[in-house]
Amino acid sequence: ASLPLYKDHQEDGNYSIQMPPGADNGRLYTFNCTHQDPVLREIFQNPKFSQAMSLAMDREEINQVLCYGYLRPSGFSLSHSSPYYSEPISQLYAKYDPEKSRTLLDQAGYIDSDGDGYRELEDGSRFQLTIDIMGGVRLTDICELIAEYWDAIGIKVHLYIALQEIVVPRRLNGEYDITVANTPTHPLTQSHQYGIVGPNLPFWHRNAATEGPDWLIEVTRLIEKAKTTMAPEKRGENLIQIRDLMTENIPFICIGAEVKIWGNNTRVGNTPKLISVEDLYRDFSRTVAHEQLFIRE
Repeated sequence: ASLPLYKDHQEDGNYSIQMPPGADNGRLYTFNCTHQDPVLREIFQNPKFSQAMSLAMDREEINQVLCYGYLRPSGFSLSHSSPYYSEPISQLYAKYDPEKSRTLLDQAGYIDSDGDGYRELEDGSRFQLTIDIMGGVRLTDICELIAEYWDAIGIKVHLYIALQEIVVPRRLNGEYDITVANTPTHPLTQSHQYGIVGPNLPFWHRNAATEGPDWLIEVTRLIEKAKTTMAPEKRGENLIQIRDLMTENIPFICIGAEVKIWGNNTRVGNTPKLISVEDLYRDFSRTVAHEQLFIRE
């Protein structure tokens, strides 16, 4: 929000504002595919439901209202920083289309039969979900908008705002409907969020080792192939297949990638022009190390 002010005073303030062209995916809205409630478990494992929820989100409105135009709206895919990023694939279920969203939910059998504006589940109860989020004004504001979008397609959404010490254990123990989590940046460096690499992993499908869907089993196989090949072109083929399977089945919903705006005093030398908080190259998520910098006299 303060960027115009900072940009206007770069020269007299002896600092430089950096706006790198790359962008990293923002927070993810992750469904609990092994929910204790069997009805919700079936819903969250249905790709049509995930696709409908993604299509119902007006990412451009979020961009203009809450991100000041510095969001690159997209669905979940490999990030803009990845060499295997594809703009068409990232937009597959990211265009705002509430009518198509309603159609997908109708096809999945979730209908508003009593005309009160909300769909019903199989037992006749109202279709309602809760989003777990950690406190923070901006994240809360985004979730409030998302709740309105999903309410408009007939799903009542509640927000559960709590401290990290409460939200994270609920996430890891599978005690949530939807949780807002950091983006898994790369299938090979964060395989525990993409594939079945151990008991209760990934956290969004805790029993995947014994009951995982075919597409997730295939993602896991491709991760292992990519990790064990020495041929870059073969690894690239595996990562593209992983990207496409994840984008089509949507275990998480992404609103897009945010430009990471930052700055430095002009006395600081050897600062990079490109910066990312991704750990794509396993650099502990930091692009700037203090050892590389120097101070001009």
